[in-house]
Amino acid sequence: ANDVELMRAVLQDPLGVPEQNIHVLAGWPEEEQRRPTYENIVRHLDRLAGAVVQGDHVIFLFAGHGSQTLDLDDDERDKRDECMLPADTGQWDAATQRVKNVICDDEMRLKLAALRDAGASVLAIFDCCHSGTILRGVPGEEVIETRSRKLSPEHLGIPEESLLPPMRGVDVGAGPSASRGIAAIYAARSEETAPELRLPHGWARLTRRQYGLCTYSIA
Repeated sequence: ANDVELMRAVLQDPLGVPEQNIHVLAGWPEEEQRRPTYENIVRHLDRLAGAVVQGDHVIFLFAGHGSQTLDLDDDERDKRDECMLPADTGQWDAATQRVKNVICDDEMRLKLAALRDAGASVLAIFDCCHSGTILRGVPGEEVIETRSRKLSPEHLGIPEESLLPPMRGVDVGAGPSASRGIAAIYAARSEETAPELRLPHGWARLTRRQYGLCTYSIA
């Protein structure tokens, strides 16, 4: 939630994006429509695809937990789909071979491509573990407590024997044609975790807030 609030502030000032053009799903508000659930995230992406016109710009930020699950359409060499975990993520269902309410990379690519195809340019920021291609390091000037934005497949109930060992140093997924017109920033490679820590560096601990390093660096 801190990351989302920080990015909203940056978009409004200094970038000047009108408040009515920013939609926030964060935390655990009493209003169900404002929670970052699977249904709400997908619904607003679909709404945007029907609202944008040629020349519009869309920024999508997902700041939260990431994991991996089985690749069911055989488009990943490591046989693992990367996935984002909304607030209502459930557990592994052996019958469907899926974790309830996760957003897998295949589905997210389709949602972002729909925005692109409607005429918008798209910047997607994924500040979660197992997200993609870039690992951002932590400064070494002081001892900094970090935690990773990871829930392992075992946490989601996926049987260990169902997954191949992770492939190190290799990112695989959609080819260039599938992502043309979409720029993406990833907090970590597909096999890596993304750090979350108290920032900014050098401030008194009580004045720092917990942020994802990726989102904070962009902001």
